[in-house]
Formats: sequence, structure tokens, C-alpha cells
Amino acid sequence: MNLDTTSTPRTDEACEAMGLKAFVVPLETSRQIERELTEKTNEVERLQQQIRNLQEIIDDDTKQKTELHNEVARLRELLNRAIEAAEEAIRLADIDYENDKFGKVTWLKQEISEVISEARLAPHTGEVLK
Repeated sequence: MNLDTTSTPRTDEACEAMGLKAFVVPLETSRQIERELTEKTNEVERLQQQIRNLQEIIDDDTKQKTELHNEVARLRELLNRAIEAAEEAIRLADIDYENDKFGKVTWLKQEISEVISEARLAPHTGEVLK
């Protein structure tokens, strides 16, 4: 792409071809240049619109990621509360362990331990959305 906007090689060539020493642009050359300028102007507008559309998509995506990040943080806090409650349930179950006739305390302890173990393997909030 030639970014030099000061030279006018096509206009100069058209003037020289007609033997014109003055800076006079032939009508057909002028019309052709105007058509090309309009095409390029339209292309620039189309590309600017495309950039605006992409920016809107990026903004929406960023908003969605922020919402998801906040939801993960909320769920993580809820999970931590559930883990604390489960640990307290295990502590209380240990008190009544001798009366565990049907193995419910043993099952509860094992189930809670597995949930806690899996929950603690989940990534931290900062690792979720990269």
C-alpha cells in the first residue's frame, strides 16, 4: 500500500498524454479517480463498522467472563461454607460414632471426605478464566 498522498502520478500522466502543461485533469480521469475514491471511502466505512461490531463482541465477551468469574467466586464461597458444615458434621458424628448401628456415620464421613477432597482439587478463582 502506498501511503504517499502528495504525488499524483495518474493525473500527471493524463496531463502529459494530452500535452497539457497546465494542471488540467481530463474529465474521464477525474471521474475514474472519484469512483475509486468513493470505493475506498466505502471500504474504509465497512471496515470501521466491522471494527465496531468486533469491539461490541469483545465487550460482550468480557462482560460475560466477568459475570462467570463472579459466579465462580460466589460458588466457591458457598462450597467453602458447605465444607465447613461437612467438617462440623463429621466432628459431631464422631461424638455419636458408638451408636452407628447402620453404618450411616461411617458412610457420611466417607462421603463428606470425598466431597471435600474433590472440592479442594478445584482450581482457584484466578485459574478459572484464562
